Amino acid sequence: MTRGDNQQSRKTHLSPRLTPHRLSDADYQRVGVPVFFTLCTADRREFLLTLGVPELIVESLEWNAAPRGTCVICYCIMPNHVHLIACNTRDGEDIRDYEAAVKKRCWFLFREAGVEPPYWQRSYWDEHAESSLSFDEQVEYVLANPRRKGLCHKDEDWPYLDYRGFYIPNEDGKPPVQSGA
Repeated sequence: MTRGDNQQSRKTHLSPRLTPHRLSDADYQRVGVPVFFTLCTADRREFLLTLGVPELIVESLEWNAAPRGTCVICYCIMPNHVHLIACNTRDGEDIRDYEAAVKKRCWFLFREAGVEPPYWQRSYWDEHAESSLSFDEQVEYVLANPRRKGLCHKDEDWPYLDYRGFYIPNEDGKPPVQSGA
């Protein structure tokens, strides 16, 4: 494989950018302000629930959290998209860097697992909790998405979602372990 071929293969994991970013650059850098992302698959391909893929997505979310000072508040993996609410936990970070790193890590993990590209749309949908819906409404939207779409009867029955709340990620990118009372 030549260098040019390798560069071309790296580009095939994203589809063309469909929408511009909606927030200002400063909004992506605010500490403790949740940003709601929707990451859609390229061409809305429904492969995210195939065997082992949800675990790869969660691994990517966690693997990228601590190095980028990101708190993953909640997520929900659907057949062709991922809802994610996350925020920066330290100054000097940009939540867009986390989103891009998650997609990049997924690209690597998906490729290793034999999933055929393209994987993600180039862009994403995003907004702050202060916009159209309150933070609580956005969390409810994320957690109730599978039920609303008819994929389960109760929110807690969907295995591909998690609500973690606000936390500073430990070195593994996960919430700190709570000691029992």
